[in-house]
Amino acid sequence: MPSSTGAAPLTWDATSETNRAGYKAYMAHNLVAMGTPIAVGNTTTYTIGNLTDGYTYYFSVTAVDAKGTEGLHSTQMSKTVS
Repeated sequence: MPSSTGAAPLTWDATSETNRAGYKAYMAHNLVAMGTPIAVGNTTTYTIGNLTDGYTYYFSVTAVDAKGTEGLHSTQMSKTVS
């Protein structure tokens, strides 16, 4: 049985985001549908834990302004947990 001990540290560049109040991180098991967003606050790093060994995960990040309006998704990144 695969263990759930993997983690994916995410880091992104915020230089082009001038009106941000925070960010949301997304995770999925495929490139088609990103999962439920995780509000990560106004930081440019976040680690998603409890990932299952042997699986590939896909991630993206969006910026959110003070009104709650969400920007476009970042380029998707992937990680296979081993």
